[in-house]
Amino acid sequence: SDLISKLRFREVQRELERRALDASGTLSAMKNRLRAATVGVKDPTTTETSTKSRIIDTDAINEAFAQQGINFEDTSDEYNALIKETLERAEKKHWKGATRKLRKLSRRFGKLSSDPRPIPEDVYMSVLRSCMEHRLHGARAAESARKIMELMVDEGYEIPNDVANFCVKNSLDDGPDATHDGFGGVDTALAR
Repeated sequence: SDLISKLRFREVQRELERRALDASGTLSAMKNRLRAATVGVKDPTTTETSTKSRIIDTDAINEAFAQQGINFEDTSDEYNALIKETLERAEKKHWKGATRKLRKLSRRFGKLSSDPRPIPEDVYMSVLRSCMEHRLHGARAAESARKIMELMVDEGYEIPNDVANFCVKNSLDDGPDATHDGFGGVDTALAR
């Protein structure tokens, strides 16, 4: 069988996005789309009168993918993959997903983990800035912002004054975009 059949959902999605192709639908539909784009294989949903199958060795398949520009990433480096996913979510301003990825990163590779590694300051700042969008998303992101700032202090990173002041003010303030369901800031611990 070919290498595309061994790819997982997110890997197929990533390869389709790299080629600016539609990355939606079922796993099998996305795999068919990737096959069609890479090796000229026709979509199996279309009917054809004669189909021939041939057996190709792994080296030939890898060479064919390399010629088409497909590079398979080694996903065994979970540390770098988590950093990349966290930054991607933060860049898209998906504060909730970014904070979840950051939490996963700090649990697996933080100071108290079995494999402690330094988490770069820009990862913390990117997630914190995505939480800061629209006045802490109606203060829903206030608790996440506080936890990120606590992690940054634990790591020895300096929090810029303007960022800290913005988070404190908007965790308690009311006004346009600063409330959630009519309530003011949700995380009063940030103002301590």
